[in-house]
Amino acid sequence: MSRIVKVVVSFTALSTLWACSAPQSEEIVIIEPAPVVVEPVSGKF
Repeated sequence: MSRIVKVVVSFTALSTLWACSAPQSEEIVIIEPAPVVVEPVSGKF
């Protein structure tokens, strides 16, 4: 392989390993259910 291809492959491998080893803070989203509201029933419809 040419030298440029080897450099690109090594850079890609190193950047992938660095990204995987970097600690990521997980974002936890808590969705609370909306309260159930009973709509009034009318006999018009």
